[in-house]
Amino acid sequence: MILPVPMLGFTPDLDPNILPQQPQGVWVDTDGWYPTERGFARVPSALGAYPALPERVSPFDDGSCYGAYVARFLDGSTKLFAGTKTALYRGAAGSWTHYSTLSDFNTDDRGRWRFAMFGNDCIAVNGQYPPQIITDTATDFATLAGLPPTAKVVAVVNPGGSGAFVFLLNLSSTVPSNALTPSMWWCSGIGDDTEWTPGTDTQAANGYLNETPGEIVGAKALGRNLIVYKEKAIYVGEYAGPPTIWEMRLTSSESGALSHEAVVDLGDAHAVMGYDNFYLVDGSGAPREIESGLRRFLFQDNGTGHGDLDRNLQYACQGRYDRAAQVVYWHYPSINLDGNTVPQVCDRWVAWHRASGRWTAGALDVEQVVYPELP
Repeated sequence: MILPVPMLGFTPDLDPNILPQQPQGVWVDTDGWYPTERGFARVPSALGAYPALPERVSPFDDGSCYGAYVARFLDGSTKLFAGTKTALYRGAAGSWTHYSTLSDFNTDDRGRWRFAMFGNDCIAVNGQYPPQIITDTATDFATLAGLPPTAKVVAVVNPGGSGAFVFLLNLSSTVPSNALTPSMWWCSGIGDDTEWTPGTDTQAANGYLNETPGEIVGAKALGRNLIVYKEKAIYVGEYAGPPTIWEMRLTSSESGALSHEAVVDLGDAHAVMGYDNFYLVDGSGAPREIESGLRRFLFQDNGTGHGDLDRNLQYACQGRYDRAAQVVYWHYPSINLDGNTVPQVCDRWVAWHRASGRWTAGALDVEQVVYPELP
């Protein structure tokens, strides 16, 4: 008689010394495989579509990628943008073209270029310089008009509608002197990404998320709401109209996100790599833990005195969503990685299939994932 054995995938938290007492079908190594509805499939081989970004001797810039983004415009066209420490580029036909009017930037070693779409405007921030903007017809990024604050995080709510807002978060300049500006948010006027003067007429507004400690590490839209993340806190921003404009509601003071890039938009929810586990966030209440056998292995003492995630480099964690396969990948720097790389490379990944709940893991050096995925 043949008995089917369910394949559970990568569950390293199960103790191998008592494995016979545990469910069968546990994989001890899944490198090169991703989970599917029916089982497991081989991860496609990486293809080199573009060369390394250009190096610049003065100022020094070795061409490392500090952020990449596929901008999708209202007519359906797309453009690939990427940023290095000192410049912004467009990728087309397998080559890179310098695309910034401001000759030199200086992105922080632990910083990132982050992007968001407001209609046909692609907005980029790096936390050191005023937000940059490029339209669907322009050939250079330029400074966004209206004197917006400098920010590390950018997000857009209702991007294609007349009620759209641009949010800049974790601010570093052009704000009142306040030691808690990393916990500050600022939204543009309604339907106008060049209006930044607060008022009930423009509906530009700002505020602080001071109910919990720490800086804002990420923010992404979910439906018509904005979900804002700290390392150990989550807020839901809901449009209230004048005079309040936006209400920020604390939904968790224990769970958050490791980085802006560790938050993956699934459409109806965010899948998040948090401080001590993985979570689903739908904005209705507290986040829900994603069941896995990885919590101890990644985040706690897995028998080696530490988890596999290097806590000093957790800001570099990045997620991506393979929509066709319905698999979320999180790339992270492991404890065995050289932590002197700038920007920080991730050398390990874990993958989660939402429908089956199965996990796999593997090794791959990644400098920056492209989010959203290339079409």
